[in-house]
Amino acid sequence: MQLIQNHEAEVITFLQQSLKMQSCDNLAFCTIHFNKPQKDVYSAKDEARSIYSRMLNQLQGKRWYKHPLPSVSIIEHGKTNIFHVHSVFNLCEYSMPKLDIALSNACHKYPYLYLTYDMQYTNYLNSHNFSPVMNHLLVRKVFNEDVFNYVTKEYNLNNHKIDFLNLWTSDMLFKTL
Repeated sequence: MQLIQNHEAEVITFLQQSLKMQSCDNLAFCTIHFNKPQKDVYSAKDEARSIYSRMLNQLQGKRWYKHPLPSVSIIEHGKTNIFHVHSVFNLCEYSMPKLDIALSNACHKYPYLYLTYDMQYTNYLNSHNFSPVMNHLLVRKVFNEDVFNYVTKEYNLNNHKIDFLNLWTSDMLFKTL
């Protein structure tokens, strides 16, 4: 049990370093529920990369890929055994309202993403209004670091090493773009 707790602390430290966290963090927590079941982790990763790259293009401009926002994404099965993605972005100098505008622009500019989203600034309430024809992105501001416990809840801590089977940093997620 002590080894698992030590490994969990190690993974959380890795997440904080990957997000380039400073004293003035500006973190956003995003969850993507896909409009169609993904056949495996890699197809879910590709779909998430497509959605996030269009979002970052609208937020950071067309050269976003040179310095994408630091992020960590984990892909997991839901209760219904359907893949979905949890991501934490360090928005750096960007604000939640700017992210809201970027997401709104992405929805209109890239209709082939079939994207809809909800911004939740205060409480994270499970929303059950997902449409089967849209990829649903739920975004909320991170008010404390408890989100790391949520991100690691499906991560296999028994390995005692970070294996990256379903955990990607922004560098790993966007390296092929």
